[in-house]
Amino acid sequence: MVLYTFIMLCWALAYVDVSWVAQQLEPSPEELAAVSLLEQPLPMPGSNAFSDIWLMAYAMPDAERSTVLAADIQQFESVVRRNADLAGPDDNPVVLTSSAEGRYPKTDSQSLYCPLRAGSPCLEHVRNNREPIQAALRRDQFVLDALRNLPKHGHYHSLVPNSPVAPVPQFTLLGILPTAAAMEYLEGRTKQALDSTCQLMAANRRLAEHSDDMLAAMVMNGQLLSNLELLAQMLAGLPSDYPLADSCLAALQPELAAPDLCRAIQGEYRAHKSLYQRLPHAATGLEALGMRLAYAANRTIHRSAVAPAHYCSPELRTALASKERLQQVNQRPVQLPSEFVFSRACIGNWAGCILAEIALPDWNTYLVRRQQAEAMVELMRVVLVEHAGNREALLASQSGQDSVKKLAAFSIGLEYDNQGRGLCLAYAHTATEQRKLALPWPGSGMNDPAPPVLSCITMALEAQE
Repeated sequence: MVLYTFIMLCWALAYVDVSWVAQQLEPSPEELAAVSLLEQPLPMPGSNAFSDIWLMAYAMPDAERSTVLAADIQQFESVVRRNADLAGPDDNPVVLTSSAEGRYPKTDSQSLYCPLRAGSPCLEHVRNNREPIQAALRRDQFVLDALRNLPKHGHYHSLVPNSPVAPVPQFTLLGILPTAAAMEYLEGRTKQALDSTCQLMAANRRLAEHSDDMLAAMVMNGQLLSNLELLAQMLAGLPSDYPLADSCLAALQPELAAPDLCRAIQGEYRAHKSLYQRLPHAATGLEALGMRLAYAANRTIHRSAVAPAHYCSPELRTALASKERLQQVNQRPVQLPSEFVFSRACIGNWAGCILAEIALPDWNTYLVRRQQAEAMVELMRVVLVEHAGNREALLASQSGQDSVKKLAAFSIGLEYDNQGRGLCLAYAHTATEQRKLALPWPGSGMNDPAPPVLSCITMALEAQE
């Protein structure tokens, strides 16, 4: 028994020694290159939309917004510094809220506004709920005032610290903007409605690319599709030769935005890095001893950087900014613990290796969503700018055939309405959710009190060989 205990003690000491030595190992060249890519600052064009979005729900004087924002940032940073494990005195997670909460009136009307996704026709929603929405827009004029500069901003950079419990803006309230545009259209202010919608589409595309927050990028991407659908609904009720505003032509140009998510992925990397660095400080007792033996924050950070760094590679970003912008990208598959946990790279950090692998998001899903949206924008541009809603001309043209092929490359089914009134784009939003984007032809609803509700059949339109 004594011999057995001695042997086990020797093994334990040997493991501690090996773990300690292994934890001092330098990251591999691949890992160092990955971290370098993810920590390389990227230019953020224009002004930051964060402050407008952060406090949009509160009715406060413009002169006080910067003061409230500064107080919020200071409060959140202080809480994160003091609480390594982000837990309160009762071990429940810390709940962070803006200092504006309770001090200023706050809107509660967001449920009335258009959703930030396609497949929920905004114009029809506003028409069917006209009176309550008019009342809500009057009450929430302060929200519209707070967001009046949103189309002018060039990027979105979150000013709150990277933390799992950091509050997020009330993004659903952004639905007030297309709702107000739809109301303008229904009240006969057609040019203003089209201009508002197209300026917002341009902002959606710009902020989706230039956001260092993945949630914000996907919100902008979803609202882009919703606004694309709203624009088509508006044009359906106008003459087919109704002149497009300059803002609409600009919003549909390919060079306005690329489906590049490097900035958002860098933001996700920083959030994970912050979490990995805090973990050892949050552990106590035996848990702390286990962390010392099986976890190395620096090596975990470097290992977790390899997969997302691919999406910041110069080769891919150059392709996404060029005519090859709509192309399939392969992601490294998630590895099973049996494939790596006993490897040399994970000695002394097997817990970190597992954590880095299970925390690996499906980056390709996000990139494909952006590429899907840009493919739909491109089709809309071809339909409106080059062929004025002429289906036959669309399919006979080289640009139309190219658009159809790009849609197919991202599993977007192109279908047509059985009465010839427009197109439906069917696409997989997630592995289990199918959505459709309805694009009626310009002028197809001229004689109808409401825009045409497309009854798209499953027969796909094939590009001509």
